[in-house]
Amino acid sequence: MTFNVHQHNSTFCPSSHPPNPSTSTTSSRLCKSVEAFTSRGSSWNVRQIRSLSLCIGVFRLTAGSSFIPTPAEIAKNKAIINIRNHNDNKCFQYSILAQLYLSTSNSNRSTVYTKFLPELDMTRIETPAALASIPKVESQNRTISVNVLVYEKKDLIPIYTSKFCNQRPTT
Repeated sequence: MTFNVHQHNSTFCPSSHPPNPSTSTTSSRLCKSVEAFTSRGSSWNVRQIRSLSLCIGVFRLTAGSSFIPTPAEIAKNKAIINIRNHNDNKCFQYSILAQLYLSTSNSNRSTVYTKFLPELDMTRIETPAALASIPKVESQNRTISVNVLVYEKKDLIPIYTSKFCNQRPTT
């Protein structure tokens, strides 16, 4: 995408041929930023922006929730405990507690781990826990490190790797 920016009535505006509604918000914000920068006494004059690269990615919700069934191809290996929590959004906490206090029976029931919930410091961390809150969880719980993987198209993809890897037990 290329914008030719020109000065018109003391404001900068992009000339696109023809105007594209999907870029109008972005170009408006760009023009306002250029105008704000030049009006603060920078002594710079912007005559032209020769090109602008716009990278668009897929938004992936990065927060946990309540129970989500395990895909069949993973469940058949019997290597994962999927905690069944239908009445709250504490899946993240139950997953950590299942690692710390592995139960030999009914390990997929949240009631097995409820008594251990007070051992986790979740102060000022909303549930369901967002991916962005994991560093705070780790800093408030000094013995815990967390790695998060997503299962997509029969592949496990790491989306969060603890900076405390190999320094703390990994959950």
